[in-house]
Amino acid sequence: QHPLFLAVLAKHAQSYEVPLGLFRRFVVARAGEHRDTLDLKAAGSMPLTDVLRVHALAAGIHEPGCLQRIDALRRAERLSSSTAVEWASVFRLLLGLRLQHQAAQLRAGSSADNRINPDQLERRDRDALRDAFAVIRLAQTALANEYGVR
Repeated sequence: QHPLFLAVLAKHAQSYEVPLGLFRRFVVARAGEHRDTLDLKAAGSMPLTDVLRVHALAAGIHEPGCLQRIDALRRAERLSSSTAVEWASVFRLLLGLRLQHQAAQLRAGSSADNRINPDQLERRDRDALRDAFAVIRLAQTALANEYGVR
């Protein structure tokens, strides 16, 4: 009922840079204390959350969590079953990688953050993360096209 508001939210969902560059290489910080890392929350979880928020609000869905929103969007036939499964898998992957990383930091006596070095991931997780970021970028692009924002 408020297309301008949804367009503003859609534009905000575009503001997150997915850290994939040429040939699907990870884009990581090149200098400073965060050298060779990327922020899983800012680069993955937040953009996906914002995309889901726009779709949910447009459909009149008020579920508070990402997985609940995905399921509600699927039930409302606003997402295909395959897209719902894909987005839920991306969300779970990002959450799982963040939790594993943070648990390891806490065990080592460090404070927890959201920054990982993708080169330190197992190959399977690195490939899955590349695929996840590609899914998020595609979701952002589709949302931008739907609301005419860039």
